[in-house]
Amino acid sequence: MVSRTLKAEWTKLRTLPSTWRTAALTLALGVGFGVAVAFSEVSQWHTMTAQQRQVFDPASASMSGVMIAAVVLGRSPRGR
Repeated sequence: MVSRTLKAEWTKLRTLPSTWRTAALTLALGVGFGVAVAFSEVSQWHTMTAQQRQVFDPASASMSGVMIAAVVLGRSPRGR
């Protein structure tokens, strides 16, 4: 069963250009959104209070693009 599923997925990846386009677009949007959010947060650095600067997490800000990838590529548990 697993081997048939893997074979079917491999066939899909090889033959459907939309799969590759979706993956590339998701990657570009995810990275772009993460960079935009990180730059936005950093541009406000001079207006932040000392407490806000202390709790600022640049890694979290830059990973916000992962949410886009999760929405585009993720599956709903109800869809199973």
